[in-house]
Amino acid sequence: QEGYSLLRGSEIQMHTNNPEMKIIVCVRNPYDRAYSNYTHRVLTGDFQSLDAKEDHFHIIEYGFYYQNLKPFYSAFPKEQILVLDFDILTNNPTEYRKMLYRFLGIVTDFIPSVEGTRVNDTRFKATKIGKLFHQNIMPFLNKTSLGRKLRSSKEVRSLFYRMTNFIGEKTKMNNQKLLSKEEFQKILNTPPKKHTD
Repeated sequence: QEGYSLLRGSEIQMHTNNPEMKIIVCVRNPYDRAYSNYTHRVLTGDFQSLDAKEDHFHIIEYGFYYQNLKPFYSAFPKEQILVLDFDILTNNPTEYRKMLYRFLGIVTDFIPSVEGTRVNDTRFKATKIGKLFHQNIMPFLNKTSLGRKLRSSKEVRSLFYRMTNFIGEKTKMNNQKLLSKEEFQKILNTPPKKHTD
């Protein structure tokens, strides 16, 4: 739900373009989602403080599911919105897929070849080569027709995912700066401080 749901007014544009569209939202336990986002920002060097406006937005406000989805329930009939639990995706991907298929009204006997497997190891983004790739190479590829063709190639994507998974598995993350999940949850349960810019 971290994409369009955070763009205020996007639900109006979406309804204008296609009032019959179906919306699928996958939500995670807010504490787990916040901690995952926190660790990602620390490991990629983007984290300053939970009191900083940008970090508070990404780590805390992304988890305000009711607030972020309420405009969509105002713009679309509830029958056109499916909210799924991330735990189902991780614990029972087959059931998750079937729920998606039923909601979309499509044949449910197709089984994706990657079902139940990790496609892209996000730890790759925290490595030096990962940062270089995502901050410099990817934007360049998106601007060229050759780059877009490479990105759309199934073979190239498969090779890239194997490479990122390999690098991610071999990388020893520096967790010294990280709060434990318990420490992090305590901070979330304390009264918020005023944000700094």
